[in-house]
Amino acid sequence: MHGTVALLSNASLVEIATPGPLAANGDPGTPVEAWSGSAPGFLERKDRNVLSNGIEVQRKVDTFILFDQAADDESIDLSDILGGADWTASTVVISDERVSPAVEVRFTVVGLEHEADGTMDHLLLTLDGGVPA
Repeated sequence: MHGTVALLSNASLVEIATPGPLAANGDPGTPVEAWSGSAPGFLERKDRNVLSNGIEVQRKVDTFILFDQAADDESIDLSDILGGADWTASTVVISDERVSPAVEVRFTVVGLEHEADGTMDHLLLTLDGGVPA
């Protein structure tokens, strides 16, 4: 199964970092690496409807799917990944292989779901703020 996931993946998780110490103005500091390696997965940009000031608007949201098997093979400690506000959330660096050459992008993890149906158990990361790594 892991071989198939790796073959069909369009991106790789290459780093997990915790937020650095807060700056004087409250902004998060330089991320502190918690894990590095390469774990294949699927990066996707989706349209989602969100409420903004009582009005439903469409917004582009990036998600990354990391299958449990890929995470197990890479010895990733998934407890290092925390979703939330940018001063408490983990950041991840993903190598976007949908373009050539691949580009490494750092995202803040704003949402985290573990989806388990017994066959393709995976972690769904909702991402924000993609900037070149």
